[in-house]
Amino acid sequence: MAVQARDVPEVLPGSRVSGSVRIGIDLGGTKIEAVALDGSVEAARLRVDTPRGDYQATVDAMAALVLALEKRVGAHGSVGVGIPGTMSPETGLVKNANSVWLIGRPLLADLERVLERPVRIANDANCFAVSEAADGAGVGAEVVFGVIVGTGTGAGIVVRGEVLTGPNGIAGEWGHNPLPSPTDDERPGPPCYCGRRGCIETFLSGPGMQADYEREAGHWLTAPEIVAAAQAGDRHAVAALERYESRMARALAGVINVLDPHVIVIGGGMSKIDRLYDNVPALWAPAFLWFDWWGGWAYGYRPIVDSVPLLAVLCLPALGWILERPAWRAVFVVSLAWSIFVQGLGAFVYSPWAWNAKVIDADGTRADIDRPAYHDRLWSFRDWQIGYLIANFREARDERRAYISF
Repeated sequence: MAVQARDVPEVLPGSRVSGSVRIGIDLGGTKIEAVALDGSVEAARLRVDTPRGDYQATVDAMAALVLALEKRVGAHGSVGVGIPGTMSPETGLVKNANSVWLIGRPLLADLERVLERPVRIANDANCFAVSEAADGAGVGAEVVFGVIVGTGTGAGIVVRGEVLTGPNGIAGEWGHNPLPSPTDDERPGPPCYCGRRGCIETFLSGPGMQADYEREAGHWLTAPEIVAAAQAGDRHAVAALERYESRMARALAGVINVLDPHVIVIGGGMSKIDRLYDNVPALWAPAFLWFDWWGGWAYGYRPIVDSVPLLAVLCLPALGWILERPAWRAVFVVSLAWSIFVQGLGAFVYSPWAWNAKVIDADGTRADIDRPAYHDRLWSFRDWQIGYLIANFREARDERRAYISF
């Protein structure tokens, strides 16, 4: 079925091109935006509101945008669409879409029928990640994790210039993992359209932030209004942004631990919150392992507690010689020898490191964390058995990768 002229938005004449153009459509939860490219040059761009909840109206709106762009530039175009979900390789139907009215629908077949031409459809986060890896904020990086936080929460993975989709077409879709390390207030979490509760998307999406603010403040604001209110000193808005930053830091730490990307690029409406690029990386800092001056390894936020046993060991020789008991001297010598052994093991495996972590916005803004060189120290008085030693060794390594090395 061809789209009738009444369905085409009224547009002004644009840049006329010779030959054909390529038309790309971004189907979002709140807007549908389409652009016509003449080679690598943008010839025209149009945008309409998404007809939420109406599948056929969504198909018609995309088709109308295509025809309007072709009218504007005076050329026929090929069409590609990025959607907030994926096409099932088995059924040809949309799945995993936060625009739930698309789920279970033959979107590709319907668009091809209406436009009377072949159409390509891909996940919008995959398109975003490929674009940023090719000529955006992730250019030159071997592994790019492209995050979209807007109406929903998704991501794409690009390795050496190639997007990873996976056999089910859902590679990178971190939004439906549970939020890591939830607090008591975050359990069981808000309900998600997928049927579960506490998905990352229910916290990090724009609607997720808005709902979180409303639960605490008792009234509703949009995400930009929450940011503006926080800047004006509204305590509920400040607290909502701090909770949001903590949740994003925890969620991305899990991705870093599994994928270890060279660059994380953030896009979508929520990426316009400038303070994220300073505050989210800063929240990773307390998990750096460091030397306290007593010589025991500890997390940055627990140095005293973890160092008390070692301090007790250092008091043993004085006590032993005062009491003139050889057994105490023997305990001290063995403890000291064990400490030197483990310290040497840590120094052998982990030479001094200087880490540089970065999060990059889609517009090129970057926030860097530079930390001085640290040694990892893996010994404490309670870890006598070699099994505990190895466990702590692995924990230190994993924590460092989770929060530092990306």
